[in-house]
Amino acid sequence: LTLELKRFGFTVTPAPSGRVAITAMEKENFDLVITDLKMEGIDGFEILQEAKRKLPESQVIVITGHGSIDSAVRAMKNGAFDYLTKPVEPEAILIAVNKALERKQLLKEVEHLRAQVRGKFSFENIIYASPAIHRVLELVRKVATADVSVLVSGESGTGKELIARAIHSTSMRKNHAFIPINCGALPEG
Repeated sequence: LTLELKRFGFTVTPAPSGRVAITAMEKENFDLVITDLKMEGIDGFEILQEAKRKLPESQVIVITGHGSIDSAVRAMKNGAFDYLTKPVEPEAILIAVNKALERKQLLKEVEHLRAQVRGKFSFENIIYASPAIHRVLELVRKVATADVSVLVSGESGTGKELIARAIHSTSMRKNHAFIPINCGALPEG
């Protein structure tokens, strides 16, 4: 497997045992971890758990010669990207590795875009001159860090959605979707 991956141009750090793999994960940041399931001492499930704990952004592919539906489900529930049974063709490995690395890259891009959106709708980007708005923003900053529901009301065009987005981008829910609702467009019933 090491030779095949190197042949395809990947940088590979082989680990002859689970203990060596965990030590390597403590010293280096890997984009991808490929582990066998059945090993002496530390098994593939422990490698998977340690990889998810030590390298949360890395992807994990589990390969086994003793595949079962139960172990596949367990591996996927614990965060494995893919589960392959031996013998595995080099092309299948290459496809799984490329998809796992593509997923890692997409997750990285999503986080980057989320950070940009949070920055765009931060309190610092709200422009105002009124002392009254300054007091409102101070109150909103306090509310944004609390785990409470907030109703923003006001006349049309006063910046309710801008305030709501600023609250959302600062809150504990910032990694979840923001869904604005225009109550004026809803029928009264």
